Amino acid sequence: IFESITIDVPIFLADTISNRQSLEDKARRLTEKGHKPALFLILLTLARQSDITLAERENLFERAIEIAEQLNQPYELALTLALRTHYEIDHENSGAKKHLTQAYAIANKLGAKQLLEDIRLHALTHGNTQDNDL
Repeated sequence: IFESITIDVPIFLADTISNRQSLEDKARRLTEKGHKPALFLILLTLARQSDITLAERENLFERAIEIAEQLNQPYELALTLALRTHYEIDHENSGAKKHLTQAYAIANKLGAKQLLEDIRLHALTHGNTQDNDL
């Protein structure tokens, strides 16, 4: 479900999406400059790379979550929590249910019906919860 989520990336970043090192360099520069919206997108892109460790992925998601909270972007926060849960479930991380519940609560408050349905379906598909838990 969440594998198909696309992240809109500004044109000035489009040429670097496939190059992890370049993304990491841009993330460092954006951190220094304080450009949080673009940094958020890069962190999510990096977190979804297949060639990173679990610890690296957790750190990237944590940083993206912090930025979404600082920018007061609840939809992006819910989406990030849901994406994080996707990886946590795959690796049997104990935080998955907590993060999925947080994502669901935020999406529900926003009335984001498609995201709510994706979260519910993802939870049921992975046996993480019963339908009435969400």
